[in-house]
Amino acid sequence: MDLQNLIQTGKYTLIDVREPIELEMDGSFQQAINIPIGAIEEQLQKIKTIEGPKILFCRSGGRSANAVQYLQHCGINDVYNGGGFGILSIMIQNSL
Repeated sequence: MDLQNLIQTGKYTLIDVREPIELEMDGSFQQAINIPIGAIEEQLQKIKTIEGPKILFCRSGGRSANAVQYLQHCGINDVYNGGGFGILSIMIQNSL
């Protein structure tokens, strides 16, 4: 399933890999879980317990791409790179 179709289902978990200070400055989705990129490895077990598809995002998509690649390497395959917060916001808004 591609990202756009996944968003249209509404059945996913958002994971924001930005640092907390970025969330304070730029905002985030109310339902998103914040796991900064530097904490992905230590939060691996928590991420594994999240059921269903997971969409990771950051400011521009670079950190979330790295996080998705790492999680896939660890055997978590239902992860998607949502890219940057701004673009993902538009995609989600357009799916409503």
